[in-house]
Amino acid sequence: MLDESVSIEEVERLLDVDLFKGEDCETIGGFIIKEIGRIS
Repeated sequence: MLDESVSIEEVERLLDVDLFKGEDCETIGGFIIKEIGRIS
């Protein structure tokens, strides 16, 4: 889903959208953090 062209700035912008302020915040945020850890 995420590839190595995703920058930290893009992720920070994604984390700032309303989607991440909902009840799924933990799940989605955790998924992104796991993906970044896997590719970096």
